[in-house]
Amino acid sequence: MAFAQEKSQRTMNTPNLDLEPLVSNQAQKHVTVNEAFARIDAAAQLTVLDRDLAAPPASPADGDRYLLPAGVTGAWSGQDGRIAAWDDAAGGWIFLDPRTGWRLWVADENALLVKVATGWQGAGGGSGGSQGPAGPEGPQGPAGPTGPEGPQGPQGPAGSGSGGGAQGPAGPAGPEGPTGPAGPTGAQGPAGPEGPQGPAGADGSGGSGSVSLNPADGGLVGVNTTADAINRFAVKSDAALFTHDDATPGTGDMRLTLNKSTTLRDTSLTMQSNFSTRAQIGLTGDDDLHLKVSSDGSSFKEALTIAKGTGDVRVHQGLLLGGTAPENRLDFYESGNWTPDLGGAVLSAGSIFGVYVRIGDLVQAQLVVNNATFSTAGTSIYINGLPFNSFTRGTGSALMYNIPLNAAAAGVCGVINPGSNQMFLAQNIPDAPWDVITMAELTSNTNVFLALTIAYQAQ
Repeated sequence: MAFAQEKSQRTMNTPNLDLEPLVSNQAQKHVTVNEAFARIDAAAQLTVLDRDLAAPPASPADGDRYLLPAGVTGAWSGQDGRIAAWDDAAGGWIFLDPRTGWRLWVADENALLVKVATGWQGAGGGSGGSQGPAGPEGPQGPAGPTGPEGPQGPQGPAGSGSGGGAQGPAGPAGPEGPTGPAGPTGAQGPAGPEGPQGPAGADGSGGSGSVSLNPADGGLVGVNTTADAINRFAVKSDAALFTHDDATPGTGDMRLTLNKSTTLRDTSLTMQSNFSTRAQIGLTGDDDLHLKVSSDGSSFKEALTIAKGTGDVRVHQGLLLGGTAPENRLDFYESGNWTPDLGGAVLSAGSIFGVYVRIGDLVQAQLVVNNATFSTAGTSIYINGLPFNSFTRGTGSALMYNIPLNAAAAGVCGVINPGSNQMFLAQNIPDAPWDVITMAELTSNTNVFLALTIAYQAQ
């Protein structure tokens, strides 16, 4: 029975650190105790030097600890996922099985990790600040009352004498009795008030990222993900909030500032789909505001530019108005001057000029001819040099002097044939073909005035 009990005790190691208990009548108990102390020392205040080392270091220092990755070799072979601690006294490695909830500090990453069912993850969330210092000790209580006075000493002996002699003097008074014991010490005063709460601790890193708010330590902050040398501040979250300061309090404003070093550099907000860029807005390559889009993350189309100096907005690719069909696309605007070329043997023109505006495919052109002299030959009057060829027949109204009109004519108009930039003048007669005006029909071939506006669809 005693043997069975001892055997059972030897197999009942502690559940968390696997410490072997002592058993009755055990020889060399110090060996078991020392081994237990070594395991406790390895597990307490757990800091590991590295968690990526695949083979044991050649000369570990006493107490060095490592979190072993998969596929370790050498003296660590077969110990994947365990914590290895070097013990000089034992002359070898101690291996611990981390339990769910254990926390450890990875020294080479400045990262705090916690063990979960699926492995190790960053210990997110900051801890509260340390408790404030204790208040000052209360004042000492008042002294106890003075003890009672000691008893008076015995009276001295009477003087001696014989016969009728006078009585001798009284003996001297006895010495004063000892002072009584001091009264008890007064009770201690009440404790001072508790010190103020210490400041809150810094938030821990999320994910497997590291926390280091000091630029001298790398300046990396990862929230639920790993920050790196490029993305020094990295956040993995469904949402992020920046709000005004109502604690200090602040001004009530909230500004997010992006700054670049020089005009030729970029500062932009980039929007991605599965880490492939689809849109970018910012000061890219200059100091104007640009909006660019991409279908593949590598080739970009400029959609919009706003000039920094004037605020002018440039639309690069066109506007879709009222639908997505080609006919809803507005992708062209131009205005300017054009020089009409008067055909039909024009001898001279006192002044001639033209202006136009094109919006999309619609062109509106105007011309003025003042104090022109024409030949009297019978050719028609036509005008060359319209700013754009016409896609369809275009017409416009005209005002002329010295042009005779058919009695039924509604007026003079300009007509453009499809596919050309040439316009001729005609009388507009209802329900009849165009009556092209020739030079011979002019009342006078001098001092001719012409003002014309025509609209047509550009080719």
